[in-house]
Amino acid sequence: MMNKKLLNISLLLLVWFAPVQAQDATFTTTRWSEVEQDQAKRQSLRLVEERVQLWLQRGRTFQLEVALEQLQRVLPRHPLVLELRATAALQAGDRATAQELLIEMQGVAPRSLETLRLQQSLELTDDQLQTLAEIRLLDIAGRSSEAAALLPQVYSTVPLAVDLALEYWQITARAGEREAALEGMRALQRRYPEHIPTTLAIFNQKLALGLLTTPDLQQLTSLTLDSVYGNAALSLWLRVLPTLTPSQTELQAVQQLARYFPNHDEVQRFERDLTRQRRQLIAERAKPQPVPDRTEPSSESTTTVTLNESEVDIGPEIVTASPQTAEIVPEPDLPSAWDVADRARPLEEDGQIEEARDLYLEQIAVNPDGDSYFAYALFLERIGEFAEAQTQLDKLPGSESGEGVIALQQRLLDRRLAAVQNTRTQSVGGDFVSIPTTRLEDLSDRREAVLWLGYERAERESTPGISTMNTDSFIVRLTVPMEDDPTGEWFIQVDPIRANAGAADLDDNFWRNRFGTGLICTIRCPEGIQPEAKEQGVAFGVGARWEAWEFDIGSSPWGFHDYAWVGGLSYSGDVGEFGWGVEVQRRILTSALVNFAGITDPFSGEDWGPVTRNNLGFSMNWDQGTGWGWWANAGMNWFHGDATKSNRQWYAYSGLYTTVYDTEPFAVDLGLTALSWGFANDQSQTTFGQGGYYSPKHYVSMSVPITLYGRYQRLSYRLRASFGRSSTRLAASDFFPNHPELQAQAEALVPITGIEPTFAGGTGGGFGKSYQATLEYRVNSHWYIGFSTTLERSEFFTPDNFMLYLRYHFGGWSLPARRPPSPPQRYVDNPWFE
Repeated sequence: MMNKKLLNISLLLLVWFAPVQAQDATFTTTRWSEVEQDQAKRQSLRLVEERVQLWLQRGRTFQLEVALEQLQRVLPRHPLVLELRATAALQAGDRATAQELLIEMQGVAPRSLETLRLQQSLELTDDQLQTLAEIRLLDIAGRSSEAAALLPQVYSTVPLAVDLALEYWQITARAGEREAALEGMRALQRRYPEHIPTTLAIFNQKLALGLLTTPDLQQLTSLTLDSVYGNAALSLWLRVLPTLTPSQTELQAVQQLARYFPNHDEVQRFERDLTRQRRQLIAERAKPQPVPDRTEPSSESTTTVTLNESEVDIGPEIVTASPQTAEIVPEPDLPSAWDVADRARPLEEDGQIEEARDLYLEQIAVNPDGDSYFAYALFLERIGEFAEAQTQLDKLPGSESGEGVIALQQRLLDRRLAAVQNTRTQSVGGDFVSIPTTRLEDLSDRREAVLWLGYERAERESTPGISTMNTDSFIVRLTVPMEDDPTGEWFIQVDPIRANAGAADLDDNFWRNRFGTGLICTIRCPEGIQPEAKEQGVAFGVGARWEAWEFDIGSSPWGFHDYAWVGGLSYSGDVGEFGWGVEVQRRILTSALVNFAGITDPFSGEDWGPVTRNNLGFSMNWDQGTGWGWWANAGMNWFHGDATKSNRQWYAYSGLYTTVYDTEPFAVDLGLTALSWGFANDQSQTTFGQGGYYSPKHYVSMSVPITLYGRYQRLSYRLRASFGRSSTRLAASDFFPNHPELQAQAEALVPITGIEPTFAGGTGGGFGKSYQATLEYRVNSHWYIGFSTTLERSEFFTPDNFMLYLRYHFGGWSLPARRPPSPPQRYVDNPWFE
């Protein structure tokens, strides 16, 4: 088998593409005789070859690698496989290996195009390679004529490799020989019909020569949806737009492009301008015209009108005439949905939404065709009525589900899920809050069942047995799409969890007096190193997401000292350009053993904890795909626990973010985040009745998160660093806030203990930073593996978190790794991490 690493390198660096037509029937290996005698094997080989050739020319790396592996299994010495190995060797500077592979190829397939391509490449001398580099520099500098003059010194004929041949003809065109270059590109396209860069180059030359046709525009429009070359095709379209005339066919092409890109300002502006020019032209041509002298009345006393040669085609018409004048009357037709859309757009922009809606509804009543429903669905998308937009799309017949409809369908799925899925989680005071991300991942994988398997190690080292908290968690989650809702899904999650706080040293008088009822214990008090405080149990939850709703119910780990039922319900929607959400939920705290599992006081034998957080929250966000966005969360939390003092918290968070650079392999986001919250009383300590969770009187911070992420072949990554400054104000709190009799006893013992049973208030704050790294790799069409780590550093808070996970997609569609990757989370932390 070919070395796997070598195959991956060759896929990256490949510059030769195989043509569609078969080249040499004499190639291959000692096994070829077997294949030749077996019709089924010959057909199988041909199908694999065609698949490889297609993905090579289309530039689809993921599909290509699978197809190449299939080809290699059929015929390990297929010329294409050998050529790829030679390509990788050349890129690594190993010409000797490449030469050996060429000799092997000449033995098995001397006349194949793969062999000839490699031979031509190896025949280039060092001087010719230097000249080729000089040609490229001259071309970049705009000195294309000088560059073209040097081409014969490198190539005696046009190169066989498609990218080199395309480069040859593009330099020739820029040197002024556009007609010859266009013919050369057409010949290249006949050899490589699926090579999209060649097609775009031909369109570029035809634009310069004024030769673009309506079929060209239609094909260019389709290419704007290509996942690899779509941006290049759209850029070329934007150069074409100013050259168009208001003819019927060209207007229709622009209207089709506008349906694909309803939010692209420049496309929409050209479409409106061209439509207006078209109407003016029709109105002008509809005026009575003098009868030209060269016309003669027919036997039915009608006059034929011949318009001047400069007129632009205005579509089907009926011509009526009298002996004196002729009038062009547009053929009666049902009203156009796009004319209605043009009339409705000013109303929509002026805020007269219902008046605009009436125009669409009247159009549907008069002409209920696919365009009418599609135009109305686009309007509903713009005003945020996504469910109704989907309803209108559902009325389209299957035969009219073209690329524009599919694009709208995907946007609706994305937008309807955005408010509930377009979030990242950020730890704030040990809790998780939802913060919008800057973009949405492709949601096609939502329509297949997905299994998550994960292991998480979380460490928070502090005082053993008292405030230390280490957990080992195993995550098992199954997500299944709903059959009757394109956005809906169910999940069930089971998380075995082990928690260990370490062993308390009760000979340490400082901590002994500040743990449980140690301060007031006077007789038969435990001493020395205690057994490790550890718990083991299983948390579980089930939930559903549909349309704008999310619901879940579950429990903190059964098997712990104590457990609590948890769950939540949320709804999200849109108001104009803003998204909003409201949620009610009950969650368990997880920052310490006392609030996660509950513990037994070693001095009194009494239990206290765990603690639940009961939330009413609101959120808003704005992100119109412009590269900027804003989010805000606000609400109230109520904290309750066994034998602990109840508490109340208000919070308000907000932030801005922007994408400063965005390509598939590398993108950069910058943000500014402000957090503020406050508690009614301080429950940060570990004496009996305290909750053990960070609860200052007031906390405010400002931070700058920097996120780098991208996807390269099978690997995706996300690197995040956040730097911030915080300020806190702490309130004084009693040692035993929920037990006045114990507090009174502690105060009475002050002369003996010398300890005032009150935790002092004060102010604090400082500089903090956090780092997060996540990697995800697609193993095959079903399995994905990932790793994530999070490190937070502040003056008194230094938790570490490590995660290893697997994800299995039952559909097996070879979807790329998620960009950016998002690791699973425990149900008790965040039930809606996906």
